[in-house]
Amino acid sequence: MVYLLGGGQDICEELKESILENFKGLNSILFIPSDPEDKLKTEKYSRENFNIFKELGIELKSMEILERSDSQETIKEKFSRASFIYIMGGDTVKLLSFIKEKQLKEHLEGYYGNIVGMSAGALALCPSCVLTTDKDIENARVIEGLGLVPINVEVHYDKENEKQRGELLNLVKEHEVENIYAIPEECSILVDSDDIRFLGNKELYRFYPGGFEKVF
Repeated sequence: MVYLLGGGQDICEELKESILENFKGLNSILFIPSDPEDKLKTEKYSRENFNIFKELGIELKSMEILERSDSQETIKEKFSRASFIYIMGGDTVKLLSFIKEKQLKEHLEGYYGNIVGMSAGALALCPSCVLTTDKDIENARVIEGLGLVPINVEVHYDKENEKQRGELLNLVKEHEVENIYAIPEECSILVDSDDIRFLGNKELYRFYPGGFEKVF
């Protein structure tokens, strides 16, 4: 199953309960960084997230990080050792470039464990990668994502942010993206085959050509 996380420093109780249920017995994690060149940042956030899972009660014993220098054989070995995959947040464009460079889509498609996409990691997993402006994105646009889940999402969604809402409405109309689920921070969408479940205590909105609506 795939967890698409909306970002933020905390996670809601419903998401915590789901992780405890579905990650029980998992003991190793493989991090895919959005910017493998920024080793200090990658190490910092991977260690923080490793500890978050441990604090939730997941008995993790080891973690690994994919490196730009990894050969295809090394990547295959790291995937085979991982109980689950965590695709990190950050710069979505850099992340997709790294995934393409190291041919990670094929490894992810053949992986049968849980996958977590945080923020940029969640966007990258979608068929259409919807980018609204932020500190990493100067121009709102839609680029091709990995298509490993059947839905498109927006992350860090703030229903009070009129600029973000306007950009989403324009992108949906211009690119004819059928559905974009806008995930607030601290919330998540769980995708298990064709089953889609929202985990959170905030409102979730769906954007479509012509408008948007609250769905949770």
